[in-house]
Amino acid sequence: VEPSDCSPVFAHEVAADPTTLCVLRWGGRRDIELMQSFASFETLSVLHRYKRIRKRDGFIRGNRRKRQPEIVGFRILEGNTPFTGEHFTLDSSGLPVNTDPYTHDRDSTDLSAFKLPQLLIKKSWSFSGGIKAMRVVGPEAVLCSHSYMTVSGDPRILERACAIYNSSLALYCVFLTSSRVGTYRPEALSQELLSVPILPQSDPSPSFDEDEIDDFVRRQMGIRDVDWVLIEDFIRFTMAEYAGDAGPRDRKSTRLNSSYA
Repeated sequence: VEPSDCSPVFAHEVAADPTTLCVLRWGGRRDIELMQSFASFETLSVLHRYKRIRKRDGFIRGNRRKRQPEIVGFRILEGNTPFTGEHFTLDSSGLPVNTDPYTHDRDSTDLSAFKLPQLLIKKSWSFSGGIKAMRVVGPEAVLCSHSYMTVSGDPRILERACAIYNSSLALYCVFLTSSRVGTYRPEALSQELLSVPILPQSDPSPSFDEDEIDDFVRRQMGIRDVDWVLIEDFIRFTMAEYAGDAGPRDRKSTRLNSSYA
């Protein structure tokens, strides 16, 4: 534990924003200020509340006690099926067809979120790949396992969300605010993923290059260079330390020095 790892926290701060404690696990006061600056942006959670999108977790096979013949015939993403595609798109025609109607007996029967236009978000993250999201292209929607979350709605909203979830900003936000990520489990809760700020509306929808997604997001969100450096350094150094990939650093004592000159 270093001196910079210790931060005073006041009760009124936590009462106003419960994520304050989560942010301070790995971040500092500047991170809190930056996260608070995103409060004016829309999130998928807010859009779902106003019924502008539909969302749900993927299905769970579990005890296989519930028979849902409606899911037979869907293109399916589960198991070790690759979650890859060009320009953040997943071609549904290349996925296998589901022939298994059985799910967990508590699994939802609401399939309204498994419709085109569709965005799939992977709940787990990797240090090299970050958080991944894909817009489904092709003639059919995709059924996914519980490792993913599906969102259906206006394609312009899904494009704005897709750009964010494939950027460093999404990984930064989720790592700092998730009750799981950064502690014991590399998989965020659905509500935590839905709380990531998405790009502001623009008409027409701006295009972006897959290789320059971070620069595109920074410009669209109006994030200052000094704040973007904070995000980059957090991922490059703090997250590397969490993953065990950081080299040794000069650590200072947390004890007060009682000797005086």
